[in-house]
Amino acid sequence: MNPVLRLHPLLLRPHLQFSSRNLNARQSSLLRLLLKSAYSTVPAPAVAPPPKPDRDYTPRPLDRPLGLPHPPEPLPLGPTTGATKKKGFRSLSQVRTDLGDPGQNLAKRQRLAKELAKPYFRDFSRLSKADKGKSFIAPQRLIKSEHALWFPNLNGRTLVAAGKDTTDVLKGRVSLVAVFSSTWAERQVGLWGLDEIVGLVPGAGGGEEEDVVGRLDINVEENFLRYWIVMMFRGGLRRRMRESRWRRYFIIKEGLDDETRDAMGYYNAKVGYVYLLDEECRIRWAGSGPPIAGERDALIRGVKKLVADSKKKPSDARAGRRGEGVDMGET
Repeated sequence: MNPVLRLHPLLLRPHLQFSSRNLNARQSSLLRLLLKSAYSTVPAPAVAPPPKPDRDYTPRPLDRPLGLPHPPEPLPLGPTTGATKKKGFRSLSQVRTDLGDPGQNLAKRQRLAKELAKPYFRDFSRLSKADKGKSFIAPQRLIKSEHALWFPNLNGRTLVAAGKDTTDVLKGRVSLVAVFSSTWAERQVGLWGLDEIVGLVPGAGGGEEEDVVGRLDINVEENFLRYWIVMMFRGGLRRRMRESRWRRYFIIKEGLDDETRDAMGYYNAKVGYVYLLDEECRIRWAGSGPPIAGERDALIRGVKKLVADSKKKPSDARAGRRGEGVDMGET
């Protein structure tokens, strides 16, 4: 350990001339003390290096229900939320109202403080080498309905309209939800073959009223620049998928805070996640990263089980809960 040299400030003054003729006994003793303490070998305090991220960890099986403890509710139409829900951004009057609200200003400061404290490369450091960032191993069975929690409501823009809520599309239908925030994560979601799984269910893939299983894609783009790049090239996204999926492809730029991410198991924004939801928007199964042996088969069994349970319910009850009957027209 290298000693730290500490130089007394008086010895740094230029043109200092010390002579015994000009010093009395007290000044001489003080000078000797200064010279003795001018150079000291004080060991530097031991600072523990920051722990290196463990990128060789093995993902563990999912051991808890994922989701929020309360059912999701669509964003209500009101004087402060109407413009956001209709156009996808706040009006000037809403901005003025928000700026004059002390509670919202305090919450925003707290949120920004958390963002500043969050390491920039946190998601990259969580990527394991062997499992390609897999956060957990998917369960082999469905989470029981009495223990399952709810998928949050997210408001964003689809490929045909702005200001839409995911709950309006998910409620009343068994749903496969894909959540991703990068091309690499989207490719991981593609390895699950969600369209093929939907096609395996009898009656799926038909008309609007005959669909028993729906797929929902959520593209999380919290970076302002990346969000507008995706919006500029959404025409290319339309060409990549069937027209029936346009209203089920959401582009989200806000609404996923750290508490919501942890609750739904969305631990890493660089990884793709797949959720299986029942008709009440409860998360009954979840997977992360690329599928490993047995995970995709477990997802297929879960979809068939939820569809079978749904068919046991009265048809009028299923039709009353179906949420995609709202106006999803183009703006």
